[in-house]
Amino acid sequence: MRKLVLLTLLIFTSCSRIMVKKPVPRPPERRVKTVSPPIFVRIKLHAFEKELPLVLNGSYSAGKVTLKPGQYIVKISRRKKSRLVYYETLFKTSNYDSAYRYFQNHHDPDVYFIDVGTIFKIGNTTLDNREFYVLKGPFKSKKDLEHPYAEPANPPHGVVEILDEKGHRVISANDSVTLKPRGGTISFAGYKNLSGEVTVTFDTGTRGIVVLKSELEDYIKHVLPSEMPVGFPEEALKAQAVVARTFTLANLGKFYRYQPFDFTSTPLSQTFGGKRFEVSDTMVDKTRGIVLFYNNRIADVFYHSTCGGHTEDVTYIWNTGSIPYLRGVKDGNFDYDLQDPLGVRMFVESPPESIFCRMTDNPVIMHYVEKNFRWEVKLQRKQVEKWVKKFTGKGIGKLISITPVKRGVSGRVTEIVFTGTKKSVDVRGEYRIRRILGGLKSSLFIVDYERDEKGDIVDVVIKGGGAGHGVGMCQVGAGILAEHGFKMKDIISHYFPGVKGVKIY
Repeated sequence: MRKLVLLTLLIFTSCSRIMVKKPVPRPPERRVKTVSPPIFVRIKLHAFEKELPLVLNGSYSAGKVTLKPGQYIVKISRRKKSRLVYYETLFKTSNYDSAYRYFQNHHDPDVYFIDVGTIFKIGNTTLDNREFYVLKGPFKSKKDLEHPYAEPANPPHGVVEILDEKGHRVISANDSVTLKPRGGTISFAGYKNLSGEVTVTFDTGTRGIVVLKSELEDYIKHVLPSEMPVGFPEEALKAQAVVARTFTLANLGKFYRYQPFDFTSTPLSQTFGGKRFEVSDTMVDKTRGIVLFYNNRIADVFYHSTCGGHTEDVTYIWNTGSIPYLRGVKDGNFDYDLQDPLGVRMFVESPPESIFCRMTDNPVIMHYVEKNFRWEVKLQRKQVEKWVKKFTGKGIGKLISITPVKRGVSGRVTEIVFTGTKKSVDVRGEYRIRRILGGLKSSLFIVDYERDEKGDIVDVVIKGGGAGHGVGMCQVGAGILAEHGFKMKDIISHYFPGVKGVKIY
């Protein structure tokens, strides 16, 4: 009898081990939030590894604790980072019906349908910036995935402590501490006298991060002078304010969907500086609530420093479908074919006089024209060989040639081949090409060489034009258009043909 009981227990335990499986990580079906005015944005301002000094210029509350004005130290410890799992993006669109039809055609338990983004309810109007994904997975690594989509399998964890200037612990909390101002401001890491709610928490890699919660219009008042100098003409500043506001609403909830913030303070999102100016604040107030739409949807707008004479089609830069208002436009009157090698060379080396994005008497704009309109860099051959190996993992031997294979309508290189004595390596993508060549200002360039007596390459000479990806509004061009009498609406219509500005609040 005893043997029978033991055998039964053994069989039951064995069956349990077979049947009870660890749940398979799956993406949340919805990463969507619904927002009503006032609209707030969470910006990651700073990251740190162990501790961060901060100064409170006024009283702050953290839960039931009140922090008096003074100097403090934030310390983090006992950190545990998130483990990411990955999915292959089979289909992505802003159209619900087409995404769901695609999903229904895949009878596979490992295929998921999700939506990501924000639904805005403003008065009687509902705005929707969501994107819909069809995903397959999960996978432990993104290495072999063509279009990876990541999700954390577990949230990050850590302890946040705040010490006063004498080193006494004032607060200790798991995962995050939120400081709410009681009429004061906060300063840290180069940011001075910031107003608003601040949270110290962890990103998925368990770095300590400081996140500012800012009302939308206040956020744009920090972004505007950081992205466009206040010495630019007013109509250009107004256009920049509208484009920055539109960019924010179009991407809220989509960029960093599983992080405790919506945007970074860097050009990866929009540059957020600590300073504000009366001129730029006024331009934001004059355009308050104005957002760009196309076919009743918030437009996916972009901008960059200097186009160099021609903006770029979005499809060449980010491999998206064609978007009517994100097609390349000329900043001037000329007939060069910028997808032809000879046309690009003439355009770069002898730019036509008709290009108006260099016709300026404004000293602030001229600074950017002189720096970015046309430029030249010289790279040592051996350095290029090292970069190719570093970024591709392939050694090409001694460099023989660098050949642009494909270009967008603006002349920007979107595919390039590095040929060496051992092998050739193909690199695709405007940003990857810029990085592999040492961080070029743009991918609008031509390649020349300096050779030794044997004919071997010694240096690679790259001549180029513009700064940035080239999609959407050229900020220098906007400034010069405004300088020549163009209004905000004219500038926006030039760079985003077909969009409509709507005051939503």
